[in-house]
Amino acid sequence: MIVQTELKLSNLKQSARKAPNPLLAVTAWELRRAVSRKGTWVLLVAVLGFSAFLTWNNRMMENVRLDLIFPIFAHPTSGLGAIMFQGTILSYLLGLIIPFLATDQVARDYKRRTYELLMATPLPGWAYICGRYLAGLVLGLAVSLLMLAGVIIMGLLLALDLPLNQYKDISFYASQRYPLPNLGALAQGGLALVLPTLLLLYSLSFGVAALLPRRTALVKALFVFSWIMSGFYWIFAGDNSDFAAWNPNSVQMVWKIQALYQADYDRIFAATNGSSFEHRLQVARQVEEKLFDIWTWQAPHLLYIGLGLALVGYIAARYQRKRGAR
Repeated sequence: MIVQTELKLSNLKQSARKAPNPLLAVTAWELRRAVSRKGTWVLLVAVLGFSAFLTWNNRMMENVRLDLIFPIFAHPTSGLGAIMFQGTILSYLLGLIIPFLATDQVARDYKRRTYELLMATPLPGWAYICGRYLAGLVLGLAVSLLMLAGVIIMGLLLALDLPLNQYKDISFYASQRYPLPNLGALAQGGLALVLPTLLLLYSLSFGVAALLPRRTALVKALFVFSWIMSGFYWIFAGDNSDFAAWNPNSVQMVWKIQALYQADYDRIFAATNGSSFEHRLQVARQVEEKLFDIWTWQAPHLLYIGLGLALVGYIAARYQRKRGAR
């Protein structure tokens, strides 16, 4: 009798070890579904190509001018350019894409009327929510990485002196080579600007859409509009430099950082001799490749991300199934 009981316990333990983790099962299923869809690949290729095009179109960031006399602009792949380019243009691009990725993770089952079928399975509610969340987050990370890849690829092409009109036919640059991408600055910008934007937008839009699965169109419009207007609000409200870090959108903060670069350029130029274009350009290249500390203002963004994760966790914990299980 004791031997039979031990054998049954052993079999139960082996069955438990062989049983798939529900969270990983949902995540893997959703990723396989996404990979099998042509629309996913179209989105990823479009993001890569559009990011490269935006880099080429902003190869000389005319809104980030370091010198008042000569047309000396920052490059999107330099230290200053990476902050300005990723904190404004790529941030806005994410704001147009991520809400659409996030809101459809749960609402898709309601649209296809497969929600009741899923709820009839022994799948735990928390695994259903968290698995969908993780799968969509992986796709969001893929989008962010491809954005960065597009910037790097175009930066390398521009530095190869290919006929890409690197300096927009400005005669002062006739003998200049386009600088190589600053990979350290691009990585720092991705971690400090793009990744927090992704986590913030995705967590909050996923959470709200999970609460309102039949109102996803409204949720998408709300987050896209709010993200765009958050930048304009802080511009119209004035400097407010003490509160710049609390703006979920990084627009005001990156302009504050740009002022630090400008002050550094003015200080170095005033301390050196020479006023020619070549001298000014040399000082500008020295300044724009610097990596200023942009991590000190991440605390508010971490707070916003924490609120989004808390919302998702609350929904996962309170998610009720038709049969009463969670």
